[in-house]
Amino acid sequence: MISRKLNLLPIQHNVSLTTVISLMNKHIIPDRLPLPEVLSFDEFKNTTSGNGKYACLLVDFKTSQVVDVIPHRTYIELYDYFKVIPQKELDNVKYIVSDMFENYYKIARFFLHKALI
Repeated sequence: MISRKLNLLPIQHNVSLTTVISLMNKHIIPDRLPLPEVLSFDEFKNTTSGNGKYACLLVDFKTSQVVDVIPHRTYIELYDYFKVIPQKELDNVKYIVSDMFENYYKIARFFLHKALI
């Protein structure tokens, strides 16, 4: 049902579907899922922004469900993301799965100090 309505928007507003999707991505920000017990940090090539080469992908390691996407994996961007999450939620993370990227390790040690890396 939603895909049919989405396909009607370009026709109704005389724009391309790509434009509709781009505008939606720019203005509609989905809610972040709660942090899981086993949190995985990963990255992927960020082709939508020239400010950073890679985005950070937070994934529930048990279910493979994406928790959130952080547009850049810089320390400042990660710090700003995690600093607004309530401590009780941060403390629920028991394990961290990550490569050896230094910023992930620093953020995990600073915010997720109850979790094993």
